Amino acid sequence: NPSAIKNNDIAVLNKSGRALSEVIAGTRSESKIIRGLRSQLSDHVDWIDVLKTPVKTWIPEECSITIDTEDFECTPIPYSLTSETEGYLVFEENIQPGAGNIVLMRYPENYFATSIRVHEAFRKGVSAVILFEKDEHVTRKIAVTDPPYPSNMPGNPPPIPVVTIDQEVFRALERRLRISGGLKATVKVEATLKDSIGYTLIAGINGSGESEVHVTTHHDHWFQGEGDSIVGLKTLLALAKQLRTVENKVNILLVSFTAKELGSPYLSPYHWSWGSKYFLQVMRNKALLDNTLYSIVIDSVHVNTPTVYYHPSLYKVVGGSLKPGWNAVPGGNHYSLDSLTYLREGVPSMAVTTLNNEYSWKIHYSSLDNPINVSSDSIAVELSGFLVKTILASKSEEITVNNLW
Repeated sequence: NPSAIKNNDIAVLNKSGRALSEVIAGTRSESKIIRGLRSQLSDHVDWIDVLKTPVKTWIPEECSITIDTEDFECTPIPYSLTSETEGYLVFEENIQPGAGNIVLMRYPENYFATSIRVHEAFRKGVSAVILFEKDEHVTRKIAVTDPPYPSNMPGNPPPIPVVTIDQEVFRALERRLRISGGLKATVKVEATLKDSIGYTLIAGINGSGESEVHVTTHHDHWFQGEGDSIVGLKTLLALAKQLRTVENKVNILLVSFTAKELGSPYLSPYHWSWGSKYFLQVMRNKALLDNTLYSIVIDSVHVNTPTVYYHPSLYKVVGGSLKPGWNAVPGGNHYSLDSLTYLREGVPSMAVTTLNNEYSWKIHYSSLDNPINVSSDSIAVELSGFLVKTILASKSEEITVNNLW
């Protein structure tokens, strides 16, 4: 009974996540969270392994905006590199083409379009971009790439430094700019970009048959990442505890990917899902995907009523397990989710997410994605209950495209 799981059973992981805060692929913070996850799963699974994954690690070290002798705090945006840039501070609507302005730019409503907006400013001669969310006490972070449009081709860091500020700093800069039209500013960024090794954790629960189901999430995240991705890690742990006590025909792989948010060695403009791409390449090369029935991807779940985007062949699997208040969408939008990687490999997949929810979209990739705004314990209980019911009912004959049209 999923409701019988106590919050204390999965609170340790949350404490670990909070203490670590931001986790970037290829850093010590990743090594720590992998050790913690491995330790907590070890008593509930049949085996655990770690796949070493080549990654490009970006590590922010320092960020400041200086006007006269006053310094203001900022946060570098990946993949901005070490630089020191001077220019006159202006709002976006006041850019003077070719003048080398430093521009105050509000995040676009669709913050996935940030790279495009930055490149538009660069083409006007802007020398640095300072991003802000005007109406929220929030700091947001999303990778800016070159070229700006999503692609799996090799890419580059942004052509100019990009940083972000919180509302307090924005208000201070805004006041000074309104009072004095021409403010000379210096934006200083220190960041390291290097080759490193990330770690994808794989844990197995053996069934009595040959078929296999993958349940995945990721452990790298921005800020505290309570909904993206501490919820996913807690769900894997809760699921392992439940499945260990029941008879099951299918073999279960519990996977926590590295480099979901960024880490491609090629700095690909589609900066998501490098960890899952590498994992599935290895699985494919070793002919280990042949018995995989489907995958379930847990990503960015900030409330108790997610949407399940599923491959149409999984309609019978999803239909029998859906909880009241949840939505199920055949096909659906898998952009930026690891389910897209599985689909590209020809493996049916379903993604459990709340990114179509206005509240979730608001706090995603921001400092608001924290334990105050996301009830990760209760969400993990709901998700693990759905997953247990889904997995126990899984049969290869249930996965079919017959009678879909």
